[in-house]
Amino acid sequence: MDPLERLLPSGRKPGRLPILTRRQLIDGIRWRTRTRTPWRDVPQRYGPRARVYDLFRRGSETAPGDGSSPNYRPKPTRRT
Repeated sequence: MDPLERLLPSGRKPGRLPILTRRQLIDGIRWRTRTRTPWRDVPQRYGPRARVYDLFRRGSETAPGDGSSPNYRPKPTRRT
């Protein structure tokens, strides 16, 4: 083994490991949308409701042209 190899990082990223996967948060959004319940009723297995809602809000702000964006304005139609 090279003496410098011991000093190099082992390839793992530094920092805290993610506790919840993005998939769990998305499942929480889907559950809430399907059941039409308030955000406070999202089960804990999907993660903290604040994180689930934050992911939902950030996704809806950047959605392209489907009307879910707060800045969305439909194009006027021409009458012939």
